[in-house]
Amino acid sequence: MIKKKVFLEDLVSRNSDITYGTITATTIYMKVFLTQTLDNMGVFTDYPFHNETPIDYDELTDKLNELGLNFEFMNGSLTPINSNPINIPYNRLDLTPITQYYVDGQILRFFSESRLETLKTYSLTTPYQINFDIESGNYVNYNGQMIDGRTRVTQLISDPVTGFTGYSIDGNFDSNLGSENQVTGFYFKDFNSINTIGNYEVYGVNLGETLENIKLSEMQFKSEGFNNTNSSLSAITKEEYLMNIIDEPKVNNDVFIERGNTSVMDRHIRLSEIDTMEDLELYGNGYFNIEKQ
Repeated sequence: MIKKKVFLEDLVSRNSDITYGTITATTIYMKVFLTQTLDNMGVFTDYPFHNETPIDYDELTDKLNELGLNFEFMNGSLTPINSNPINIPYNRLDLTPITQYYVDGQILRFFSESRLETLKTYSLTTPYQINFDIESGNYVNYNGQMIDGRTRVTQLISDPVTGFTGYSIDGNFDSNLGSENQVTGFYFKDFNSINTIGNYEVYGVNLGETLENIKLSEMQFKSEGFNNTNSSLSAITKEEYLMNIIDEPKVNNDVFIERGNTSVMDRHIRLSEIDTMEDLELYGNGYFNIEKQ
């Protein structure tokens, strides 16, 4: 539960007309900062299964018995499945490959803060230039497809009422880039008129600070849905020795051995570095004992 306090004064009209002193606001916008904390349990392993043969749970059952745990499947009984599993889409059907559970993602549209400033160039007259790549680079999406990502402004419609600035972030360089048909990366629309979407006003942290207008943008992207990167029908196992381990150990084999000061070959190696009598006198701040005869 996130509690927010709204001051009625912010909603009351102070205009010098018949609306003075009445609540005229029809919409209240709030910024909610969401965080997430994950407990890193380390590496899990999918327990293998085969659709053609019954699953062998002996290894898992032995492990659970050692821990003093008991579940229905360990005793040979299973939770009954509805006779019409179509009405329960979360049931796993026997002999059904996991690919039949994959569902394509949908286009999501919502309002967010404008990201247009990230596409601003150094030009004083035309800071936002159509089809100029602010960033470009290849990346592999969740389906293993190579995406030619482009971050650019794609539309500049100057009409004061219906006009908008359209731009893409990391969208694939194809015919759909910078349009509502874009299915990779993010697509934004910044409308010219505040009446189209509107700004929302927020107070500063300290009472009495001036109001800040934050521009809203219409944003869309295509979700991943359910696919091989986020879906699994396998039971997962956890070995105790892998607790809090998330990566395979890495060995640094770049070893440098420095020759020590005490060696059976030390004297002649030192002498090989001396060319003159002066070098002999200065070497090692008087390391050699020189006697005049």
